[in-house]
Amino acid sequence: MLQQVRLLEWLLEVDTEATAATYRNVPSDQDCTCAYCRNFRAAWRTLPAELLQVLETLGIDPAKPLDITEFWENEDGTHFYMGMYNLVGRIVDGDDYRTVSRKSGQIDLHPLVENAGIGFTGDVDFGRGFPTPILQAEFMADVPWVLGEKP
Repeated sequence: MLQQVRLLEWLLEVDTEATAATYRNVPSDQDCTCAYCRNFRAAWRTLPAELLQVLETLGIDPAKPLDITEFWENEDGTHFYMGMYNLVGRIVDGDDYRTVSRKSGQIDLHPLVENAGIGFTGDVDFGRGFPTPILQAEFMADVPWVLGEKP
């Protein structure tokens, strides 16, 4: 059942139960076995608490991003990642982050803390079995390298 949730700068209608039920059927290893994706799957618990709280509030399993990309290693040894999760819901009020990003020419995620941000869009890249309406949560965060091997 869709319920309204005020989250940061957005008013969303979300079905947290349907979202959580769908994530129970998403495999934890996903498709990619590269070192960067395996590192994220091993290190997701180190994501900032503010980001984890937002994801869990929406019924999202933070261990199961539907897409993840590592962009670079920071000077402190952490790695800059961006990724996305789907959820059952829609934006009622607030900007679709991709619309704003296209206008500004920059990735315009809402900062949660210094090294993490999130945004929501109805422009969904991967449906992967989610019931409609589908909303996509995109995030960025610095993640430590926890694997014994280097990429």
